[in-house]
Amino acid sequence: MTFFRINKKEVSLICDVGSSSITLGLVDFAGETPLVLFSTRVPIAIQQDYKPEALQKALYTYLDQAIGNIEAGYRAGSVYELSNTKVENAHIVFSSPWYISKVALNKESKDKSVILDRKFFDGILDAEEKKFENEVLSSEKIHMLGDIHAVEREMLQVELNGYPTSEPLMKMATSISTSVLTSLVSHDFFSKIASKIENAFHTRKVYAHSFPFSAWSALKELPSHESDYVILDIAGEMTDVVLVKNKVMEKIYSVELGRNTLIRSLAKKMESSIDVALSNISLYSVNKLDIAGRSRLEDAFSAFMAIWRFKLEEAGNNKLFSALNSKKFFVTIDDDVAVPFISTLKNLIGDERAVFQITNELIGDKIGYNKHVVHDPFIAIESMSLNALYKKHLQ
Repeated sequence: MTFFRINKKEVSLICDVGSSSITLGLVDFAGETPLVLFSTRVPIAIQQDYKPEALQKALYTYLDQAIGNIEAGYRAGSVYELSNTKVENAHIVFSSPWYISKVALNKESKDKSVILDRKFFDGILDAEEKKFENEVLSSEKIHMLGDIHAVEREMLQVELNGYPTSEPLMKMATSISTSVLTSLVSHDFFSKIASKIENAFHTRKVYAHSFPFSAWSALKELPSHESDYVILDIAGEMTDVVLVKNKVMEKIYSVELGRNTLIRSLAKKMESSIDVALSNISLYSVNKLDIAGRSRLEDAFSAFMAIWRFKLEEAGNNKLFSALNSKKFFVTIDDDVAVPFISTLKNLIGDERAVFQITNELIGDKIGYNKHVVHDPFIAIESMSLNALYKKHLQ
């Protein structure tokens, strides 16, 4: 279906690919603040038994549904702003388990000062990408990703002669330290999603990003003085952890426990279906579950959360909850399971003021929305990140 014509305002499509939902948003980046013109979120049914390959195949159907919702918005003409737009670029943002990322530190010392040109820094990025690809190819993770494709090669920080700088190009130094982020996704998975988007919206270019990098980039745009903090993305099947030190991503790791694993665990312990477990969580969140049901649910929460905390600590070499007084936790999570996860974090840390769910209230006026558009914090986070990226390239 072709519904884009020349001489129309160019907007960008954001495609958020998770394991509990797929969200599409049309965003106008022409102004100082991104404006979300239209968005649609399609929930993904929870598998009784988590199988990544089966979930990946099912995602294409959910993506088709989301694309159809946007096409219906154009056809209906219900949103005036859409009638005068065409999609220029698309940005696919992958959450776990659809990507894998690594932050690598690199230090070089020279006998005498050298000029650091573009070729020098590209060489570092190339080397880190190759090294990370080889690590993944020789690990069990390759069975899930298959043919891998680098989607992010970001120079997070550069220090010259011991001092950080945001403008290292054509400078001279004898000591060079770099922090590099590399993110990989399945090439086949990315290509199939990109193809569906290109066929529907006739985009010029399709880009790919990881959600942790998007969240970190977005948080930098908020008026916060925090330099050391933790980002927790509690996705459907996994929890991603980003450790930030001196405002720079220091480490990324994941554990295979998330929203969907909690719901499956509750259903099993309470001997109910997944739908009933979801209903009980909903009633619990608004304090409408009976006393007996509430007690059983809290016991099940406690058992699961003990395992969740242990796995997070184990994967992070016991660094996650250390030095808690110097850290704040920024959490992205679906609202239906926010209460148990957020409450657990607050109890673990012992300071309610140290845990922040990234909501539209926290984001504030950094994002604008068209009338009747449901405010989605994930699209907002990704819009903020992309807005910073667009501004950087315009400088």
